[in-house]
Amino acid sequence: MQSICPKCGQPTEQGLCLQCTQDATKLFQCPDQVEIVLCSICGARQIKGKWQIPDERSIEELSSQAAVNSLWFHKDFAKPDIGLNLKKVGATRYLAEIEITGNFEGQEIAEHCEIPVRIKL
Repeated sequence: MQSICPKCGQPTEQGLCLQCTQDATKLFQCPDQVEIVLCSICGARQIKGKWQIPDERSIEELSSQAAVNSLWFHKDFAKPDIGLNLKKVGATRYLAEIEITGNFEGQEIAEHCEIPVRIKL
């Protein structure tokens, strides 16, 4: 039995139509900023609130990983694929441009966001 979307009036199988469901559902969230704390003396890094011994990863790798790890996805947003382009915009600042694709209720979704990454010494 087909019904009508109460929001836009389009035909739908149940409740809201796919477009209104997508508009009303937050599929992913990007933070306003990501901060990486580095010890200027020993090079240790604070990741997720815990200090870690320095390793061979570069600041760019840490910035990229921190930006990707900061993303939140809706539980029904299937197979998220994340593309990342990291740009240096200052001595201790980067901009992570993120392209996200995935499936939500059988439809392919493509979105993007930008996350400023700050290195704090």
